[in-house]
Amino acid sequence: MLSIYKNRIYKVRKIKGLKSMNRKKLIICSTGLPSSGKGVILKVIKNLNIPDFIMGDVVRKKASENNISMDGADGVGKFIIDYRKNNGKEIFAKEISRLIQNIKNEIVYVDGVRCKEETSHFNNLGWDVITISVLSPTKLRLKRIKNRKRGDTEISHEKLIERDSKEIDVGISHVIVYSDYYLVNQDKSENEFMAEAKKLLIKIIDEYKNERN
Repeated sequence: MLSIYKNRIYKVRKIKGLKSMNRKKLIICSTGLPSSGKGVILKVIKNLNIPDFIMGDVVRKKASENNISMDGADGVGKFIIDYRKNNGKEIFAKEISRLIQNIKNEIVYVDGVRCKEETSHFNNLGWDVITISVLSPTKLRLKRIKNRKRGDTEISHEKLIERDSKEIDVGISHVIVYSDYYLVNQDKSENEFMAEAKKLLIKIIDEYKNERN
């Protein structure tokens, strides 16, 4: 399926009605399965001096508060599912939205949304939301995981599929399917992918600003 998107940015739908909405903030969200390449987009965001909020940081903070080890993906995945079940699927988005409300910046980036309830929460606060989905093949994602210095470097192909299944259970597949834009991180260098991401982000920001004027 990924081959049809290979080496290009595929736009699903236009930003609708930004001028008439007259909302105060634009929330650019990224989504994607583990090691798809969201971290590369985050580098571009930082270079563009856009405030960023990482959903994973909120998860790690809450996991620490509940004495959940972050060394293994299994325990973290179970914690995310259980915590959302007990507190609402939008709970981590609520935590981040409180932080966003405390800054004056009009354009903000949120890394790693996992379910439609999170993006809906931002919408319900009166903010415009644009979602970018990062796609990458399973074998390539597995290679990246094994090359990075984290506690999950010994993960197998079967374990990664199991981990992906937990993400799907949380609701990430819905966010991916209904994303506004797709970036495919395959058969290109990190610099090439960063250039694609930068081009797309600038396009989104310019279109938003033009609609606001």
